[in-house]
Amino acid sequence: MIKNHKISKIGLINIIILITIVLGFGTFLLAKSGAVSKEPKVEVTSKHFEGAQTLVVITDEDYMPYSYYGKNNEYQGHDVELIRIIANNLEMNLELSFDSWENGINKLTNNNTQILMTCDSQDSFI
Repeated sequence: MIKNHKISKIGLINIIILITIVLGFGTFLLAKSGAVSKEPKVEVTSKHFEGAQTLVVITDEDYMPYSYYGKNNEYQGHDVELIRIIANNLEMNLELSFDSWENGINKLTNNNTQILMTCDSQDSFI
């Protein structure tokens, strides 16, 4: 037997208040964690390995959110964090620099860098 349930006005108001509290608290937690900020936080720092090889990497100087200058002119972005994780896991020292696409291509073809990460350009060097 199916019963017809009606929600009272007070019950509906309580549901709306509860949803508002849950959504508001969830948004607050996301904002505090930095998940909805314009600049992603770089949490990984480069380690120094005594006597280890150096991984030389160039990435684009202004390609947010992948690589860009953050507060205090620190290298930030997804690519920066990714390459730091890779260098740390390989136990290699990291020499990271930002440069333009054209300079990055020249350094890569002249063996002055080992990796050219996400650079923004319409031109191809191949």
